[in-house]
Amino acid sequence: MTQPQQIAPRPNRVDQALSGWLWLSSGAVVQGLVTIGALAVLARLLSPGDFGAVSAGMLVVTFASNVSQVLVGPALIQHPRLRTEHVETGFAIALAGGVVLFGLLWLLGPMAAMELHASDLSPVLRALAGILPLQGAGAVADALLRRDLAFRSVARIRIASYAIGYGGVGITVALLGGGLWALVAANLSQAALNTTLLLRRRPHSKRIRVSRPALRDLVTFGAGLCIGKIGNYFATEGDYLVTVKWLGVYALGLYERAYQLMAMPAILVGQVLDDVLFPAIAQIQTESERVARAYRRVAAAVALFALPLSALVLILAPDIVNVLLGPKWGDVVLPFRILAIGTLFRTSYKVSDSLTRALGAVYRRAWREWTYAALVIGGAIIGQNWGLPGVAAAVLFALLANYLLTAQLGTHLVPLRWIDYFRAHAPGVRLALVVAIPAVVIATITRTVLQLPSPIVLGATLLGTTLVAMPVVLISADWLLGPDGTWLMREGFAFLLRTRQKGADGNGEGLPQRGPGVYVEFVGLPGAGKSVASRRVADSLRHMGLTVTEPTYHMDHVLRPAGRRVLKAWYALRGLFNELREAAFWSKVLWLSGQPTIGRLVAEVMNWFYLMTTVRSETAERGIHLFDQGLCQAIWSIAYEASYAEITSRESLARLAQLLPAQSVIVLVEASLPTIGGRLQLRPGLASRVERDMAAGLSVTGFARAMGAMARTEAAIARLAKSGRITLLRLHNDADAELPEEAEKLADVLQRLSVASDEPAPAAAEAVLR
Repeated sequence: MTQPQQIAPRPNRVDQALSGWLWLSSGAVVQGLVTIGALAVLARLLSPGDFGAVSAGMLVVTFASNVSQVLVGPALIQHPRLRTEHVETGFAIALAGGVVLFGLLWLLGPMAAMELHASDLSPVLRALAGILPLQGAGAVADALLRRDLAFRSVARIRIASYAIGYGGVGITVALLGGGLWALVAANLSQAALNTTLLLRRRPHSKRIRVSRPALRDLVTFGAGLCIGKIGNYFATEGDYLVTVKWLGVYALGLYERAYQLMAMPAILVGQVLDDVLFPAIAQIQTESERVARAYRRVAAAVALFALPLSALVLILAPDIVNVLLGPKWGDVVLPFRILAIGTLFRTSYKVSDSLTRALGAVYRRAWREWTYAALVIGGAIIGQNWGLPGVAAAVLFALLANYLLTAQLGTHLVPLRWIDYFRAHAPGVRLALVVAIPAVVIATITRTVLQLPSPIVLGATLLGTTLVAMPVVLISADWLLGPDGTWLMREGFAFLLRTRQKGADGNGEGLPQRGPGVYVEFVGLPGAGKSVASRRVADSLRHMGLTVTEPTYHMDHVLRPAGRRVLKAWYALRGLFNELREAAFWSKVLWLSGQPTIGRLVAEVMNWFYLMTTVRSETAERGIHLFDQGLCQAIWSIAYEASYAEITSRESLARLAQLLPAQSVIVLVEASLPTIGGRLQLRPGLASRVERDMAAGLSVTGFARAMGAMARTEAAIARLAKSGRITLLRLHNDADAELPEEAEKLADVLQRLSVASDEPAPAAAEAVLR
């Protein structure tokens, strides 16, 4: 057996966190732009009462969603040794919870509407309850993607589901005169599309099974979090409940727009940081010094973002409301201004919340959530006597209290002093002053003196403030940004340069192609048992608690033929047009390979570029990615009927080495010719060319071609292994009864290769397999 070479080290944690923040931020920016566009259109087509009615219905649905999903997602992300039993149990809980709560809301909808003093709410609430089973079906896939730090996938799914599901459907139904049902349809379609994309991107076992030990693990973590989550619900939605109950649906529509305008930037940064920090800190939770340093730096970054933003919103609130919502929403301005003061508090507490969940301090966080909820609801009940501004002022005070409570817990959990924590906010205060001074001058002149329309006031103020503030920032960066801000800027630029350099070297697009994923390809003759062996190894790896994907197996054995052909064609076209120079080289090689017919040439071209794209996209994410048909097997396919050996030339292998991910393992699946022949005769259909040759009475010719092509393929793989570019392993699959044991051995080797760059040593892997 060829001895395996060492696997390249994984990217550092800073790169992973910055990469995750980059992808989720870009997703949040796009979602924010779509939200602004959808909001600008819908606010002009629908009334505040329409928004208020749907918001009231979503209050009830969100509460039910928190109850059904909180036991699953965070526990799956945080568990240090996740097994298949946890996934199956979590899926059963999430799906059953969604279905049961849907039924309860359907039955209790009229009662909830009466309690909220909104008698027309019942049909809206019953329709929105359909979101619950949809969310339940996708909860585990979402959690597993976040656990894998697959932030690019999360961002893309978030963008697509919101843009198409919410924006596209909502605006279309509103234009057709659907009224408030446009918002109902928007929320339902967004949930359905989000779940569909999650399950497509992160397939997992759908078996409905509850394992008692797994249930105990999930509940132990999730129960404390559930208590806190319910408290957080009343904290974040309590002001809505008070507003609709005491001030009515119309007032809720106004107040919700004010709060959403304030929360939009907080979601952009706070929620994205929460999505990144929770799984990232969970992985280094035992290294208190690193956690404390990361906590302080992120707090500084939030202050640098939130405080200048609050200053701009206070100054430009009338113009923002007029541009985004239109003139009929003028009553939103004052509560919007009051709430905007709390942007820092609203954003920063998410960071502290991520820290406490990652470190498992969910019970200590729970009573703080309930204190926050009591302050919101109690304050809002008192504040409603002064209308919406009174409710907004009460919520601002509650946000400040919650910010201090969560910061106190965060600094207690890690070795960070209060003075150091607050000192990290000083650069944000300085930057806010630098931004506010020119902004208030320009806004006053354009709005009051020149009496320009709101869009011009908004654009001129933002542009002028940028032109004034940027030179100050560049000249006094060290003083203005402080040590944490300077470090963040330096690391951010360094990360972008590394990413750009990798892209320039041909290793990928935007983010590096050679991601942290381990690429495992099974190569062998038809009938050697590549797919069966791949499935066995995948099951063993999942039982070890590892993240595993099987993209080509899913494509070839799960999807229907029509869908498979469309997807392969789409991936192939992406591969052709994303890297034109690479595409030109491989197109030339495939043309010169001398395929017998144009149809065969087109098939090989499409297959090659489909695999190029699939390998690149899959291995950009963490985990072990098993391919029962990959690039090396594609060499065999091309060589089977080729009349020229260009596909395995020195230059072709050099280019192939660049295409293969940094962590590449090739498993040669071997079986004797009698065994292969017997298996092929038992297989239904004529899936391979070898089988078609056998059916045509050309068994000798077919096997001779297959063996010749395999010899050339093995020689190419051996040269790659000798150069240290790949790890080469062999799996003997002559006896079906021995496959489970061999698969376990191979899974053990892959598990070792995936968790350390220097283990197992070649000799250790040799011993395991032998």
